[in-house]
Amino acid sequence: MVDNPSGSAALLALRKKGIGEPRVAIILGSGFSTVLNSLVIHGHCDYSDLPGWPQTSVSGHPGRCVWARWGGQECIIFAGRFHGYEGLDSDSVCAPVSLASALGCREILLTCAAGALSPDLPLGALVAIEGHLSFGHGGDLKGRLSTPDIVRSHYSPTLTQSLLDAGDTAGDAVNLGVLASVPGPSYETSAEVNMLRSFGADVVSMSTATEAQCGTKFGIEIAALACVTNVVSDVTLQHSDVVDALSQRQTAIGGIIESWLNATPPPE
Repeated sequence: MVDNPSGSAALLALRKKGIGEPRVAIILGSGFSTVLNSLVIHGHCDYSDLPGWPQTSVSGHPGRCVWARWGGQECIIFAGRFHGYEGLDSDSVCAPVSLASALGCREILLTCAAGALSPDLPLGALVAIEGHLSFGHGGDLKGRLSTPDIVRSHYSPTLTQSLLDAGDTAGDAVNLGVLASVPGPSYETSAEVNMLRSFGADVVSMSTATEAQCGTKFGIEIAALACVTNVVSDVTLQHSDVVDALSQRQTAIGGIIESWLNATPPPE
């Protein structure tokens, strides 16, 4: 169950709208929400109609949850996430994860737009996250001064392998990599890029790690999929560039998520 009154109220609001019993939750990152266009939606609820919930303030995050059958699974899909740089605490950032737990979801797929740190990842590359370095809200590295360790325990090896297999099934390779999760909202300097590379990170984003940590606390199995929307450099980058780059990969991403869901074990 959720551990705060507003979470319980949000759960009640969804029950009143007839959400049913989703098994899998999916949190869509910046620009990912157009994958919903190909789905038959059973129902939806704007975040503004969920009591006690914060509101999204970043473009590419519509602020709506929908429920649908996707790839043979009943899913709740959060079209829009929350970020610490919006002035929110960790509990608010993790509101979708808390609600998914209260609904009884057993798996969560986190998605995010990311910058490539590894020279082997071109624009548009897809990456299944096997571990992270968290420098954001409630991060595993808070207060650390030494070279940080990569935290892999939050990500299910089985679900991660399923993402790699889904890429093979869809004919669009999914890479395996480590995510550096940073507070944002500014993009990384050259010095920061070099530092993150030296720590072993392959991609960098302003989200995902906090939600993965929260999901683990709730006992939910976690997988995460990043799409490379920029190759980090000294070139000035705008958020609109990220969303535009993501839009070019929507068909492939939708196919991989569907294949991944098809491979997820059915309810017992």
